[in-house]
Amino acid sequence: MKKIIVASVNKDAAQRVKRILSAGGFQTEGIFSSGAEVLSYASIRPEAVVVCGRLSDMSPVMLADMIPQGFDIISLLPSGQAQTVFRSNLISLYMPINTSEFLSSVRTLAVTDSQSFQRKKIRPEEEQRLISGAKQIVMARHHISESQAHKILQKRSMDSGIPLIEVASLIMGENE
Repeated sequence: MKKIIVASVNKDAAQRVKRILSAGGFQTEGIFSSGAEVLSYASIRPEAVVVCGRLSDMSPVMLADMIPQGFDIISLLPSGQAQTVFRSNLISLYMPINTSEFLSSVRTLAVTDSQSFQRKKIRPEEEQRLISGAKQIVMARHHISESQAHKILQKRSMDSGIPLIEVASLIMGENE
């Protein structure tokens, strides 16, 4: 499992997010207030999930562009603020947080060990159903097209070393 950190200039909001993560069974390794602090952390760690609110020095999109491979960002956006730029390592969720969706997203991103999956034979039609369902979930979460959702699934698969069908299965399993 990847480590989880929280990044927000608002310390109270960061503590609330940490409490939600804790109640969901996740341990938070640290709280940071700037993108520079997150990048410093990233320079000595191989991977993590960054739950990111507003930062003092950069946007979550800028952070996603600068952070090393192996780091994923969940950007917590104010209600009504549209995310116009998409990155494969960036997921945007809108405030107020839907706790179930938030914890599901964290859980999906935190799983990186491809050996932890049980390898089993899946019929081609079942494989297609899983991938289509996962794309629908990604499309709904990010308000994007099917081709953009497919690219996100492919990128997640390549970055994590997990086969596409297993990424899709994880996403589908989290939404049942």
